[in-house]
Amino acid sequence: MTTHGTRADHTLDDRPPLDVLLVPGGNGTRREVSNSVLVDSEPLVTDEETAAAAPSND
Repeated sequence: MTTHGTRADHTLDDRPPLDVLLVPGGNGTRREVSNSVLVDSEPLVTDEETAAAAPSND
């Protein structure tokens, strides 16, 4: 039997470095625009993570 869906293994606080952050749309997102945990939080991707992910020009 195949099961489809999304499973969260981490919170925003204990996540490993991100490769991709997917922010889906739809009806469920309308309540999240007022979610202070998401809206008022520190950036999910730090400058260090962005620099580490950037391709090298070497």
